[in-house]
Amino acid sequence: MPKTVLIVDDEADERRRLEGLVLRCGHGVLLAASGEEALAHLSAASGESIDAVILDLVMPDLDGMAVLSRLRGRPGLPPIIVQSGTGGIDTVPSALRAGAADFIVKPAGIERVAASLANALRMAALRSALLDRPLHAPAEALEALPVASPAMARARELGLRAARSGLPVLVIGESGTGKRRFAHAVHAASERGERPPVVCGGGDPDPAAFLRAFEEARARNGVLIVSRIEALGPDEQALLARAFDGGTIGFSAAVSAARRRMRLVATTRRDLAEEVRAGRFREDLYMRLAVQPIPLPALRHRAEDLEDLALRCILRASAETGRGVHRLSSEARALLLSHAWPGNLRELDLVMTRAVMSAETDEIGPEHMPALSGRFAAPGSARAAPVKAVAPAFIPPAGSDFLDADGKPRTLAEIEAEAVRRALERAAGHVGRAAADLGIGRSTLYRKARELGLVPDRPDILLGDAA
Repeated sequence: MPKTVLIVDDEADERRRLEGLVLRCGHGVLLAASGEEALAHLSAASGESIDAVILDLVMPDLDGMAVLSRLRGRPGLPPIIVQSGTGGIDTVPSALRAGAADFIVKPAGIERVAASLANALRMAALRSALLDRPLHAPAEALEALPVASPAMARARELGLRAARSGLPVLVIGESGTGKRRFAHAVHAASERGERPPVVCGGGDPDPAAFLRAFEEARARNGVLIVSRIEALGPDEQALLARAFDGGTIGFSAAVSAARRRMRLVATTRRDLAEEVRAGRFREDLYMRLAVQPIPLPALRHRAEDLEDLALRCILRASAETGRGVHRLSSEARALLLSHAWPGNLRELDLVMTRAVMSAETDEIGPEHMPALSGRFAAPGSARAAPVKAVAPAFIPPAGSDFLDADGKPRTLAEIEAEAVRRALERAAGHVGRAAADLGIGRSTLYRKARELGLVPDRPDILLGDAA
């Protein structure tokens, strides 16, 4: 991106020469013939955006060293590259101590000027990024959560406690309640919050992906975040159960305990105790995770937080789309409270984003949330008369796979089992092709088929894979 460079030199020919070099570097130029003129350009009142300065050290009246002295300690200064002839090279060390970022010797060529500007601008950008970063951003991630509802206030308190410990953490909640984001917030609030965690999803189609994530986290002595841990296969569960003992992973005895701690933060939407009773989850791994469970409430149980959460979604969507929507009408607020939100935060974000895109003013009304209100605005009207949209009742056809012989709805488990059987039959027993047809991972399908007795209970065999 082009920057603006202020060239300060009392010699007109040298100013023009440097101007040509800086323009060839792709930057814009401002010119100053004296130290006083340079200070005027750099003053806050000038309103000019200057990204770098090339300052001649030898000038009549106010020279370069005097300019550096007056600027010293002023916040927000651009990097200053001082320029000196061979006769004045002895003054360069003093200029660098006074705050100069680099120096060039007259007459500098295009390569030297380009390299000095690039280095100075790069260092200035890095310094700005470091200074702009909030000092306590990790802790604020949990602290800034809307917690007017007692259930969410309790979840945040448990999250802060968990962040201060080194033990495994289990975040529990329905789909869409923000479990993964909360898990990251717990990590960010911990003493290791500056380290990026290693993240993987439970039930990865390739178990090797989970193993790579585990080994990476172990090598870093860091944090492993596992989403949907209930979907991990038996081998992956066994690996975690063997590895963790109250948060400490067994390394060589020569490695100190302080350097061999690896943290596990997991999320689940299932009742793991029930999964253990059903034989689908290891009891020893569950006992380690159950030390610090954090239940996240569903959105329907957070009525006190609903408006705040909706406004956050609106402001984010407005910023991303460049729209000026920033408030809800009283009717829209009442509509939000009347909805059950089966999709939780994920559904709220989708509804608010669509509302922002359809709003014609800075306010969202019920007509902008047709999925909740059943209202649809007429074209060209922000507040058209509402029209009731009645959804037809779903009636399964006769002989449908959704109904049993008595006409009663079949359970989801029965429907899932039938889908697995038919997919394997259609693929002639080839697990990979059947998994692709169902849109799930091969290891996930193999585990389900093995539970149903459709494939041999042997880890070294995957039906059809050798074909």
